[in-house]
Amino acid sequence: MDSSAARPPRRVLVIGSSSKWRIATLRRYFTETDDSNTIVDHSIPRFNEFVTLSPDIDEKSIRRDVPEDLCLAIAEAKMDKILSLLSSTSNDEDAGTAPSSSQQQLLLKPLQELFSHAVELSSPTSHHLGETHPHHDAAEGQLEELWILTGDQVAVYDNIVREKPQSRDENVAFLQSYRGSSVATVAGTVLVNVLRGKMNRQSKVNRTKTTFRSDLPDDVIHRVIDRGDSLQCCGSFVVDDVELREFIDSVEPSFNAVTGLDMIAVSDLMREMHNQQ
Repeated sequence: MDSSAARPPRRVLVIGSSSKWRIATLRRYFTETDDSNTIVDHSIPRFNEFVTLSPDIDEKSIRRDVPEDLCLAIAEAKMDKILSLLSSTSNDEDAGTAPSSSQQQLLLKPLQELFSHAVELSSPTSHHLGETHPHHDAAEGQLEELWILTGDQVAVYDNIVREKPQSRDENVAFLQSYRGSSVATVAGTVLVNVLRGKMNRQSKVNRTKTTFRSDLPDDVIHRVIDRGDSLQCCGSFVVDDVELREFIDSVEPSFNAVTGLDMIAVSDLMREMHNQQ
């Protein structure tokens, strides 16, 4: 028997992000497992391929007065850019659809072919998912799922939106201001499912609240910043920092939501989209 025929179906999640926290969370939560002792929720998809593709948009050019509207507008713009990249047959810089790095250029062509195949499968005249397709390499396994996910997040403190800190001093000031108080994080998520009969696109917004202890010391704050991650985070805080986490009283409704993605919200969105098909 040809060994390529035994390849499992391809279930691909394209992650429109360069955030290592979001990528790690998605891999941990949605990776397929062969562990018979693991309880798997079969109402949501599990993936055996994860691909990251940064949309590289000008987020500062998108402004909204309401934090929920701002996050969703940026997440939607990221999705529009990724779909433009995947549906484009040219990498012409003048077209504004060229990827921003050589690594993405290497990713783009196979992703475009995968996207094109998925769109054909979702058309009314397409082959069934289990049939051989002329543009499909059987050695790679049959394409069964193709999902694309984008998101954005901001912090809100005292009714003021806080994005990534512009300097170390601002990072220090942000963390000091959280002592004995709470900061909200607002996240917008956009999800596209290209298979299952149509290209389905839906979105969701969620808000979380992180409450800090009043005794958060300055030396911990400076060590958190020295590790570098807080400078890349909206609101300047990283809930899974080994020291900072000791000075967090609570995270509501879920810890994962503060990393930029609420896995409950993403799972619910996937489940709703599956049920509509």
